Amino acid sequence: MNKIVLKIEGMHCNNCCQRIANVLNKIDGVEEVDVSLDDKKAIIKTSRDVSKELLKEKIENLDFKVIDD
Repeated sequence: MNKIVLKIEGMHCNNCCQRIANVLNKIDGVEEVDVSLDDKKAIIKTSRDVSKELLKEKIENLDFKVIDD
């Protein structure tokens, strides 16, 4: 299983976290999503290669900002 960690800005409440998790869970290959408001990040576990760019695009389409390391 692969693990991808993305830093996210713009989340203000648990509803924001849930919106992100719902969108990411719909992506083929994504097995588990944990979005933390306190840590301002999402941990995505995948069963196969999922493009970090695809994940970033889906999050930013919700009007959040993904911060590159």
